[in-house]
Amino acid sequence: MNPSSEARHQIAAEAADWLLHFQEAPAPDAHEQFAEWLTRSPTHIEEYLAVSTAWAGMKLPHEGEFTTQALVAAARDPDADRVLRPEQFNRPRRQEPGMGSRGRSRRMPWIAIAATIVASVGASIFLGRMQRESDFRTAIGEQRSVSLSDGSLIFLNTDTEVRTDWTRAERRITLERGEARFQVAKDQHRPFTVITRDAMIRALGTVFNVRAKSGATEITVVEGRVSVAGESAGSALNAPRLELAAGDRASVDVGGQIRPNIGPPIERVSAWIERRLVFRGDPLSSVVAEFNRYRVKPLVIDDRELAKLQISGVFDSSDPDSLLAYLSSFEAVAIERPGDGTLHLARTPGSSTQNN
Repeated sequence: MNPSSEARHQIAAEAADWLLHFQEAPAPDAHEQFAEWLTRSPTHIEEYLAVSTAWAGMKLPHEGEFTTQALVAAARDPDADRVLRPEQFNRPRRQEPGMGSRGRSRRMPWIAIAATIVASVGASIFLGRMQRESDFRTAIGEQRSVSLSDGSLIFLNTDTEVRTDWTRAERRITLERGEARFQVAKDQHRPFTVITRDAMIRALGTVFNVRAKSGATEITVVEGRVSVAGESAGSALNAPRLELAAGDRASVDVGGQIRPNIGPPIERVSAWIERRLVFRGDPLSSVVAEFNRYRVKPLVIDDRELAKLQISGVFDSSDPDSLLAYLSSFEAVAIERPGDGTLHLARTPGSSTQNN
């Protein structure tokens, strides 16, 4: 069975870690651990060959020439030898005469810089592919779950896009748009951070929901605790923070102001993963706005008074027309189809908007 794109992304990330590990001074048992990792599946071998071949083929500059331009040129060299020879595969490093541990440490900076520069410009073949595969998105009406390399899970709601940026020091997720629920694996040494246009949320071993709306970010904590900064990613590190515990919620506006007790309750954020939409006396305008997240063609309310109609119930988000079936029982609601694919909700002439 071929691995999913998420699983292959995880394996590719692990392969890159092994490659860089062997550029340094590996631990005594590293080769045994690496052999065990390789034998887990053919995909592990394929991904390690891919990253090691790309690395071996780059014509890295000499130690005294490792300018940014030289490193980028090495990564982009179209004439580089991309064939990995057997004797290159994890071969022991040859030590030059007179080179001790001190000489080895002098070689480390340019190796690390090369990896950093290549990653930052996306010029390396293998790092470029990993970056593309670390972007996850859903279409309108689609939901999916993503398993990350650290054991954490991301549940993506409709029309959502997230981008992962994994380093040895931090696990960073950027929520570009939409809504996601994060189930975080504990790691005291690598904080788990979610960034939106308006906020930075940091957690260790917890479950929380984040929705990036137009003009605000809404956070709801299901389990554990999170720290919320009301600033954009560029300045959130020094911004005031609010700590939220299980059951707490908050909204962060575009100006960075944190508003406690605003946002969807736990019942609602827990329900969408099961494809349920829960409303408790919500105005029809809010209900329609929520349903439109799952519809290609939107519902339109043509009457201000009708928009105030209070709705209570549990609906199936995979059936965008379930709301229409419910509204058809209201004498005050008329459903019109103008022919352009949209559906309009109007008030029946002479009717009252009071709930049936």
